[in-house]
Formats: sequence, structure tokens, C-alpha cells
Amino acid sequence: MDTPKPAATMWDEPDFDQEEDNSKDQKRWGEDTDDEWNDHDEDEHDDDGESDGEVHIYPGDYEQSEAFITEDPEIRGDYDSALVSTEWLHGNLDHVIPIDGSWVMPFSNRDLRDEWLQCHIQHARFLDIERLRFKHQILPHLLPTTRQFGEAMHKMGIDRDSHVVIYDNSYLFSACRVYWMFKAFGHRNVSILNGGMPKWRAEGRPVFSGPADLETLPKAKAHYECKRYVSLIRTHSQIVENIQLLDHSLKGGEPVDGVEYVLDARTEDRFRGLVPEPRPGLPGGSIMHSLNTPYEDLIHRDPATDAITLRPRDELRAYFKAKGIDLTKPLVTSCGSGVTAAVVYVALRELRAPKVALYDGSWFDYATQIISPMDRDVHEHVFEPPTNPLPENAFELPPGLRPRRPRTKDGRS
Repeated sequence: MDTPKPAATMWDEPDFDQEEDNSKDQKRWGEDTDDEWNDHDEDEHDDDGESDGEVHIYPGDYEQSEAFITEDPEIRGDYDSALVSTEWLHGNLDHVIPIDGSWVMPFSNRDLRDEWLQCHIQHARFLDIERLRFKHQILPHLLPTTRQFGEAMHKMGIDRDSHVVIYDNSYLFSACRVYWMFKAFGHRNVSILNGGMPKWRAEGRPVFSGPADLETLPKAKAHYECKRYVSLIRTHSQIVENIQLLDHSLKGGEPVDGVEYVLDARTEDRFRGLVPEPRPGLPGGSIMHSLNTPYEDLIHRDPATDAITLRPRDELRAYFKAKGIDLTKPLVTSCGSGVTAAVVYVALRELRAPKVALYDGSWFDYATQIISPMDRDVHEHVFEPPTNPLPENAFELPPGLRPRRPRTKDGRS
């Protein structure tokens, strides 16, 4: 019996590590326009008619054609904890950039941008993963391109050396997703506020509304250069290939190096396909050979404040041990669309699991492709929730703040 070969793009170094040419984009990152600068729904072209860097890929399987590297930035050194306390943040506000990364399902009837405008931590920016995403996809919030991410960071006054602290008002999971996003683009100095805005407010710490003080905000450099760390990202084709490797091993074949184990953060009922998925028409079920590790098992909710914190490391370690999960093995986290999977990702990194990735499209991507093998019977459900349009401005500085235009050679702005 032939032994399947593991995918070379999972944990091995690639044959190339090319430098991305950002010269075309640098002139654009400093411009001050009224356009939605993070939207790239239409093709953009230079004057010579050449494509301006957008990548057109079939939905659900966006193999990276951008520059990328595989080394995990957390493994390179000084990795301690992804979490910071409310006390620590309060004492270090002059040295960090807070980001409100709140996200809820679009039909929840909450205007998160308005909530941020009315109440945010001092100098906090707002980032909406529904809009900072790869725009040529049907998937809800796929990772953006390096250009989109770089533009977003520049507009928010963030450079490569900025220490970013992510918080949310949505049960910790969206802060974890934004944290993973930053890591996937190689940003090293990023943390999560454990307990988020509910804990901050319950402790009586200061909150602000309206414009922030422009003079005290850190200034971004000319542009934000980034690459995609593909060791932290999984795509549909990689998941299917991994299933083939697992099948081979489970059927008595020779052990195959590089097999990854998928951990699903959804509830058990969703994992088993017993209840409707929250998105209309999406079938229920789970990825073949995946294990169920509901993200709710990894968090603690304070009934008095509704603050959500990640459980202590000893409790997390005991949980995964009870599940029979070997933290030294390559692990991939998944969920409905790649958000709550980030809670499992962060929990595993808190335990210093050496090889952890996140399936960006998750079940939404997997279930909508007919070639996807599934463990359990697929139950077709149609659940029609009310729709709620997304806010006009997805992520931005507090009102009144705009990055300065770069000066031309003759001194004009």
C-alpha cells in the first residue's frame, strides 16, 4: 500500500520565501480619501492596465499567491501569555493601542460601531472583521489580503512595533479572532484584554465617547509591511488532504508524519448536526475525524458582570488531557466560520502547544463544498433570521481623526 505524502505547505518550510513588492501600494496608503479604503470589491488597475495586486480565487479555497512565510512569530522567542489584565492595561494605556474588535452575528440587531462610539477605552480604534476581510469570497470574514491589512493598520495609526491590545464586548471570541488575525500577518506585539469591556466597566475604569485626543495618539510609519504566516492558516484543500492521511493511518497503513487533528469549537449539538446552523441553508454535521472541544468549555463567565475570561492554564491543561488530546501533535481549530475557533487557538497557545493553526473558512467553507467528507449524517436545516445591515464604517479611528496626507516634493499636502 502506498503511503500518502503529507502536504509540504503545512509545517515544512517552502521552497521559496519571496519578498512582496509593496511599491505600488505605498503611494495609496498615505492618501486621505472619502472612499471605503478597505473595500476592494472592484478590480483595480494601474495606468498600464496591469492588475494592482488583487487576488481572484475560487470561494472556499484561497491558496495564498501573496508573499508568505511559515515561521510562527510566537515561537521565535519571548512568548508568555496572550492575555493582559484590566489592571495592567489601565496602567499602560500610554504605551499601547487598544482595539475594539467586537463582533456578533449580523442578525443580532446590535450596532457595534455605535456601541464603540458611545463607550470605548481611551484611544481605542474599531475593527470590524466583517469588512476587513477578503472581499472576493462568499465566506463571512475570511482573512484579508496583505494589502488590505496593511492599509487598515496604517489608517489606524499602527506600525510593526506597536503593542496592540484587543478587547471586545462580545464574549471574548471576537477578540481572539482579531488576535489570531494579527498573528497571521506576523504582528508580534499583540495581546487580548481578559474579561473585555464588561470587566473593564464593572471595575469602574474610565471609558470615553466621541473624538479622542489626536496629539496623544501614536503616529504610524509610512506604511505597514506584512506577510502572511501560512503555518497558522488552513484551507479546504489542506483539510481534505489531511483527512486522507488520517484515513490511511486509521485503516492500518503506515503512520504518516504531519497528520493534524481538527478541534471543533461549536456546541456538541451543532457538531453532531442535531440543531440548525445559524446561517440560512447551511447543512449540519462535522468535519470527518474532527474532535469536539466547545469553546464555552474553555471560558468562565462572571454571572455578576457578564465578563468572559479564559480559564486558568491548569484548568485548560486538565480539560484537553481529559479529552485525550496530545498537545505536542499538530492541531487545527475550527468552528462555524472561524471566530470561536480562535478561542481554542488562544487556549492552546496559552499551553504552549507548538503547532496550532486555524481553519479560516471553518464549517461554512467545508459544508458548502460537495467534495467534503463528513463523519455524521448531514441534516438539512433552513433557519431564516432577520437581517441587519452592517454599519457603514467598519473600522476606523475615533471621530475627527484622519491620518495626514504625505507631503509632495513641493511641500503640498
